[in-house]
Amino acid sequence: KQWYQRRVRAAPSSTQPPPPPAATQAATNTPTGPAPGYHPSGISISDLQRLNKELLVVRGNDGVMNDILTDLQNNPTPKTDELQLLRDLHSTCREMHRRMMELLEQVEEEGPVCQLLDLIDKLNNTFIRYERYERNLTMASPPDATGGPMPLESRNPPQQT
Repeated sequence: KQWYQRRVRAAPSSTQPPPPPAATQAATNTPTGPAPGYHPSGISISDLQRLNKELLVVRGNDGVMNDILTDLQNNPTPKTDELQLLRDLHSTCREMHRRMMELLEQVEEEGPVCQLLDLIDKLNNTFIRYERYERNLTMASPPDATGGPMPLESRNPPQQT
C-alpha cells in the first residue's frame, strides 16, 4: 500500500495549458528560425517541458491504478483503505483526463497531440477496467439496508427438472 501512495501524485491544479500556437506563431516566422526559447512548432520550450512532466505524472498514476486493479482482482476481500485509494486515484485520473481533452483542442503540433491521444487512450482503457471492477464488486456485495444488490450466488439459481 505504501508504494502506491508514494507513486500517486496529482497534477498541479494551478497549471494552465500552454498558449495556443497562434499566440506564438509570430516567434516562428523569423527568417533565421524560431525565436530563442521556442520549439520550432511554436510552443515555448518551457511549456513543452511542463507538459512532458505532467504527462509523466499521468502515466505514473495510470500505472499505479492498473497495478491496484490487478492486485484487487486477485483478492476476493479487498480492504476498505485499498478501495478508497483506488477511488481517489480514479477521481484524480478523471480530472487529468478532462484537462488533457481540453488541452487537445488547443495544441496543433503532431508530437504533443500524439502523446496526448496515446495517454487518453490508455486512461480510457483503465477507466473501463475500473468500471468493470466496481460493477463486479457491487454485484458480489451483500444487500444492505437501502436495498443494495444481492450476492451473485443467491440470485435465482437454475431450476433442476
